[in-house]
Amino acid sequence: MDFKEREGRLKAAANLIQHSISNIVCIGGDGSLTGANQFRSDWASLKDELVKKGMIQYCFSWLFSNLRKLPYEDRLSQLRLWSMEESQNRSDLIKLYKLVKGLSATPWSEIFHRATKTSTSWKLVKNNCTSSLCLSTSH
Repeated sequence: MDFKEREGRLKAAANLIQHSISNIVCIGGDGSLTGANQFRSDWASLKDELVKKGMIQYCFSWLFSNLRKLPYEDRLSQLRLWSMEESQNRSDLIKLYKLVKGLSATPWSEIFHRATKTSTSWKLVKNNCTSSLCLSTSH
């Protein structure tokens, strides 16, 4: 598939969008410049065609124009979504629950290492991560 054909430019547009590439630089002769200009002039119709074919989706927040101007945390709140940190914490709690209930074949040592001991609890810190979980122990 050649970039001179519309199908080639359609595939290139899909790749740019899927990889979140917003700018390109054209280095070459007159043919390269002509191709880049054609791609630029076709850009809107290429995006529309990709959406119609279901090859890409518009960003969810674009559907709600009133969300565009809000800060990230407010958009999440309005859409009732979790931040990446909250999502990771929930995932950690699920992993911990599976470990405690014996539903996971993963040994504790692969997920946690003993960081400190206080008189009332062990603090277990996730390996390779900044978040930590505290588990109380009864004596």
